[in-house]
Amino acid sequence: KKLFPHTKFHSHSQSSIHTHTQHSSTQPLNQGETTNTNKPMSGRVFCQFCKGEITTPYVRAFNMDWHREHLACKCCGKNFSDGTEVMEGLDGYAYCKEDYIETFAPKCHKCKEPIIGEVLSAMGVSFHPEHFACEICNKKLGEVYYPDDNLKLYCEKDFYESQGLVCKVCEKPILVGQLIALGEKRYHVEHFVCNFCKTRLADAQYWEQDGNPFCEKCYIRLFG
Repeated sequence: KKLFPHTKFHSHSQSSIHTHTQHSSTQPLNQGETTNTNKPMSGRVFCQFCKGEITTPYVRAFNMDWHREHLACKCCGKNFSDGTEVMEGLDGYAYCKEDYIETFAPKCHKCKEPIIGEVLSAMGVSFHPEHFACEICNKKLGEVYYPDDNLKLYCEKDFYESQGLVCKVCEKPILVGQLIALGEKRYHVEHFVCNFCKTRLADAQYWEQDGNPFCEKCYIRLFG
C-alpha cells in the first residue's frame, strides 16, 4: 500500500524548539501508539487522512486515528505502526524523532551537529555550550568573546595574536595607535627598543640581528 509521508494534520498539541540566549529544549509531542481496541463507544473509528472506517489495528497520534499506512514521517517515509514516537513538526507534518531533530533543532556553528538541550546563541548562530570556546586554547568563553570574520571565537589574547596584534615585549594587545612590525613580530611604539641597551628606536635607525632590533652602537659592538 502507498504511504503518505506528506500527510499534514492539525491538532491542539504543539511542539517547538525554544531557542533562548542561554538555552533551548526540544519538547516531544504525543507518542504514537498502535491500538486494536481503544474504540469510541460507537464502536467505529475513522481515519483522519482518508476518512474511511478503520477495521484493522491502527495508529492513534495527536488525538486522531490513522490507518497504519496513512501516517508516515515526512522525510524518511517510516510509518508509526510499531508504536515509535510521532513528532509534529513546526510545519504541521508528522516526523520520526530523528528527522524531527535533524529538521528543526538548531545546528551548532562549530560542529554542525543538532543541539539537544542547552544552546548558546551569539552573532545570530547557535553553539553547544562546550563548543562556545576559544578556537585556539579551548578556554570556555562568557559574555566577552572575540569573533573573526568567519565567526570563529577567541579569547582576547588569542584573538589579537591571531591578528598579529600582540606586542612582542609586553605581550599585551596593540589596541590603538601605531605599531611597528619587524618580520612577524609586532611592537607598541614605546616598546620598540634596542635588544641590548633598551634605547628607543621608533624614530631612529636600527639594525636587525636574529629577528631582534639593535641600535647602531650596540650592533657594531656586539656583531662587529
